[in-house]
Amino acid sequence: MLLLCFTDALGSELSREFENTNITASPIGKFAVKLLRDKGHEIKELYDPDFWEPVTLEAAVDGIPPEEELWAEGEIEKDEVLSKIVNY
Repeated sequence: MLLLCFTDALGSELSREFENTNITASPIGKFAVKLLRDKGHEIKELYDPDFWEPVTLEAAVDGIPPEEELWAEGEIEKDEVLSKIVNY
């Protein structure tokens, strides 16, 4: 399961909360950077609003892995996930 957040703080906190599970939580921009780096792009993160929009769009076009790599095995309890998210 992938939980994408708008803020770094929430993404970081949820990432810690779901550590050692098959749930990934991340801020949208950082996830986009990771996708592109996984594809071999060299990207230096900038904390500038003008940096994030093109990176996010490029990741949507070029960074998405093949479909067979998107699905992890395992069961996720929806209620458990929702209860942890609602607490934030």
